[in-house]
Amino acid sequence: MSQPAEPGSRSRILRAATAEFARVGLAGARVDRIADDAGINKQRVYAYFGSKAALFDAAVAEGFRQLRADVPIADGPGDLVDYALRLYDFHVGNPALSRLLLWEQLERPLLDSTKRPDHHDGRVADYVKGLGDNDTDDVVRLSLVLVSMAAWPAANRQVVMDVTATDSRSVQDLLEGSMRETVANAARAVIDEWRGRSGARRE
Repeated sequence: MSQPAEPGSRSRILRAATAEFARVGLAGARVDRIADDAGINKQRVYAYFGSKAALFDAAVAEGFRQLRADVPIADGPGDLVDYALRLYDFHVGNPALSRLLLWEQLERPLLDSTKRPDHHDGRVADYVKGLGDNDTDDVVRLSLVLVSMAAWPAANRQVVMDVTATDSRSVQDLLEGSMRETVANAARAVIDEWRGRSGARRE
């Protein structure tokens, strides 16, 4: 007879798994460490998720769920710079998702049959509707550039250290300070250029 699920067990497992996978990736992660960190029996982890790979996928999905909840799509063209900064602040404050995606590219690359419909379906349509631009390809390119600017610095802190000659203790201060302003200025320039193209299409 199976034991009843403990309240919050799944959430604790996902938090512990996210930290473990972000630190050492899928191959380097150990389910026993995840179970210990979650304060739960190792067998219960498998009962919830079935395998380590499935647990990794669930951790990525949970990261996207949190991103969608914390950073809604831009509410019109006037919100785009703030949207880019909300994305940036999310990734600076929650670097685990970007790290998980880097590990995923190396160890568990997506195939066409394994795309994330729960995250992507409808989001392009939401971008097009929110920005009032029917050129889907151009809107997708704009969103990709904004997401890249917002996520890259937090995900690549070692490169930030190398380029800026900043020690590891100062990286967070740099990301939260002058780098944030740089991202805002870069986003504004990209958005202004897109507005010019979008306006020309309406004429």
